[in-house]
Amino acid sequence: MTNTEKQTEVNFFFQIASELRRAERENADPVQILELLDEVECYHKNTASASIRERCADLLRRHESLNTAAAR
Repeated sequence: MTNTEKQTEVNFFFQIASELRRAERENADPVQILELLDEVECYHKNTASASIRERCADLLRRHESLNTAAAR
């Protein structure tokens, strides 16, 4: 993976994380937050970066209760 590809991957992760934080601050519709969490989960499964995978896992853990409530 080239440095440009790595930087693109990092930028994309931080864009998703930023959108998720903004949605939380603005008390967005839970469906919107769940959609962002789905993106985080997909990214967690497909990223080549161990540090990004770790950050994704942290975001998913922090929102585990919301995912559990949505599954009901």
